Amino acid sequence: MRETSMSGLRREARGLALQALYEWDSVRHDPDQAIDRAITEGTSADVDYARAIVQNVINNTSNLDRTIYQFAQTWPVAQIALVDKNILRIAFSELILSDDIPHKVVANEAVEIAKDYGGPNSSKFVNGVLGTYLDKELAIK
Repeated sequence: MRETSMSGLRREARGLALQALYEWDSVRHDPDQAIDRAITEGTSADVDYARAIVQNVINNTSNLDRTIYQFAQTWPVAQIALVDKNILRIAFSELILSDDIPHKVVANEAVEIAKDYGGPNSSKFVNGVLGTYLDKELAIK
């Protein structure tokens, strides 16, 4: 059964955004066309949300990569797997550029997407980077 709740639609949108960003990052395909290719018949994803994520990431890649580096200092950004890097870019774009999603939800969604799309250690890596960010953010407040 396909999940159709708001969180399910957003998770699917993040998956579409991840696929498009991977294509954009690896072979510089047009991200809108990549989203169109990733959409399957019967998808219930919020395609507009996916496109907004992609545009936010593309427009802020340098800042997002600096943030990733700041919280994953043992891993140079250039050496982070493209899937993991783009999962983190999506998460940080939502954490930094959007106020409508609770930060713990963003982190949990990123970890779940890493489990679905990343390698065997991706979810632990993503969780560690985002956990470090959230811990620092809580310490500041």
